[in-house]
Amino acid sequence: MLPRCIARDATKGARLTRQAGVRKPERVVKSPPMTAVQGKNEKAQMSSGPQAVRTQRPNYFVAVQVSHVPEACTAIKRVQSTLLENEPDLKQAIVDVESAHITLGVFHSGSESTIESAKEALRAAVQENALRQTVISLAGISTFRNEVLYIDVADGEGKENLSHMAFSVREQLEKRGVVESAAKMLAFVPHVTIAKTSKMKWTRKRGRTKIPTSAYEACVGVDDEGGVVVPMVEIQLCAMSNRAEGHYYSVEETVPLISD
Repeated sequence: MLPRCIARDATKGARLTRQAGVRKPERVVKSPPMTAVQGKNEKAQMSSGPQAVRTQRPNYFVAVQVSHVPEACTAIKRVQSTLLENEPDLKQAIVDVESAHITLGVFHSGSESTIESAKEALRAAVQENALRQTVISLAGISTFRNEVLYIDVADGEGKENLSHMAFSVREQLEKRGVVESAAKMLAFVPHVTIAKTSKMKWTRKRGRTKIPTSAYEACVGVDDEGGVVVPMVEIQLCAMSNRAEGHYYSVEETVPLISD
């Protein structure tokens, strides 16, 4: 019998209830459409425009950390273990649980001045938009075209707050010229990545590996007793490069969210 994972949103003080399954199978197999940017870089939900994506890969991102919550890490590992039991060849696709986070947006920076502008943008987003601490719940297994497997953020007030947070940050980055028009912002799909096939070796002849539907369908119903609630208390500016295995990303700036 599979272990149990991640419950519904508890932000309104309602009692967390145990779900019989994280998602109905038919919900799982219906993957959200992946954009061209997501196909190249799973983090690219916010970019510096099509030309910039082709010539300059994002090397910084804005995030809320998940790996600091032990229960979340345990749940992620359980899903990854179930995935590998069904498809051992996906071992290279597994994402380091210590790096678990939710990406609010990405950008490319080649100068210290751009980094300083990004830091100012984060601080302004929190203060001008009164971004407050919130709580989210993780629930459901989904994919981007069977190339990225992830845990969803449950619907509710926490998810709405997270979406508002992402747009506010994006808007402030745009004002400072770090990214282009907010109107070009890709749809925000908050998620915690479990595995991605871009980490695997592939050849032009064989193409990129796909995650078999049967492998992740087995993860449906992997549900933790009482659920996993993740508090969002700060946003971070992180560098993508030079992350040591078993560690979180290098954090360039941390901006606390407003407490009640």
